[in-house]
Amino acid sequence: MECILREWREADAKELACIMNNKNIQDNLRDGIPYPYTQQDAAAFI
Repeated sequence: MECILREWREADAKELACIMNNKNIQDNLRDGIPYPYTQQDAAAFI
């Protein structure tokens, strides 16, 4: 399997917001990440 790391793109915001709205994922991350995580949060991060 090949894995390529790249810079974030604005087009990634929708998918990032979808992933970050999973409470199981959020529970395993550091504090301070907003929940619910909006597409605007994702765009601001990117």
